[in-house]
Amino acid sequence: AFELLSLMSFFDRQGIPDTLLQNRSQQTETAIGNYVDTDTGYSDDDDDDGTSKSSVSDGFEEDVSVLRNYSFISVNTNGTSFEMHGLVQLAMRKWLEAHGQIERWKRQFIKNLDAGLPTGEYENWERCQALFPHAHSAAVQKPKEQDSLLDWASVLYNAAWYAWKVGKGVEAENMAVNVMKVRKKILGDEHSDTLDGMAMVGLACNLNGLWDDAEKLFVQVMETRKTKLGVDHPSTLTSMANLASTYRNQGRRDDAEELDVPVMETFKTKLGVDHPSTLTSMANLASTYRNQGRWDDAEELFVQVMETRKTKLGVDHPDTLTSMNNLAFTWKGNGKEIEAVRLMEECVELRKRVLGLNHPHSISSCRALDTWKAEQEGAVLAI
Repeated sequence: AFELLSLMSFFDRQGIPDTLLQNRSQQTETAIGNYVDTDTGYSDDDDDDGTSKSSVSDGFEEDVSVLRNYSFISVNTNGTSFEMHGLVQLAMRKWLEAHGQIERWKRQFIKNLDAGLPTGEYENWERCQALFPHAHSAAVQKPKEQDSLLDWASVLYNAAWYAWKVGKGVEAENMAVNVMKVRKKILGDEHSDTLDGMAMVGLACNLNGLWDDAEKLFVQVMETRKTKLGVDHPSTLTSMANLASTYRNQGRRDDAEELDVPVMETFKTKLGVDHPSTLTSMANLASTYRNQGRWDDAEELFVQVMETRKTKLGVDHPDTLTSMNNLAFTWKGNGKEIEAVRLMEECVELRKRVLGLNHPHSISSCRALDTWKAEQEGAVLAI
């Protein structure tokens, strides 16, 4: 029970999932390389025989019962997560610190969280949302020992990924910067994980409107990947697309097109027309065409991307909704007012439900729709 209480003291006080508390084995000094892939160790645990699993489960339940009897923790209504009072957590961490055990349990907390926190892709949002407060807790508990720092960076990377996807730009940037710094120090500037961390900082900067900062990072990532991986490598192409996006935000339309066209053509050749990366590159080029006032070219690409995403991802997938939003803006610019308003109305309703009212994309679509409707009403009154 003491070990369970020690581990729980590092999580956010609410919604501590039982699945991240089962492994409380004492850590030993291990080389950094063995910490890069933590999933291997946890999959081995799944191969234990039934007797071992039962024994572990029984011991866990007994420990939980002891802690509940002393009112140190409580079980949430879902029966699969716990709460622990913040003062109890603080007192426990102070005791661990005084007895030289705080780094051991901090390391275990980070390792368990790293094994449980997935990437920020849409399919993982429900799990990411549940674990995001614990990633926040991990962010302010940087381990001192180097062998745990890569696990810590991995937690923050996935958390930053999720934060970026759901529009939490400041949190995404803060976490990603920590990832970048740790990976640069341990792995070096040119390691693929370091470049991923730099790219995540760039994406967060883009979301936050820090175009020049994003550009510097994306250029560095792109040039390094060109040298190490080659121009046609998917990671290199993605870095080129990220830089092109920054150029669009800066109003550098021709520079954006110069990158967008080869990226799209290469993705088509290497991955196929229907691949998600290809569709994203087509949408990026369409955005550049729209910014250049090439409405018909933009519309042709946006329609193709939207219809394909509807078929492959579903109508309410965030990427599909982005396509709907972009096509609506293109129709508006091309004088198709009625079609634009109808499509944006559908987009707004879906974005409110899928992303939430406070997501930047939902807010942007709502504002556009309100403006367009006001323009239509004003036009009617003027007749």
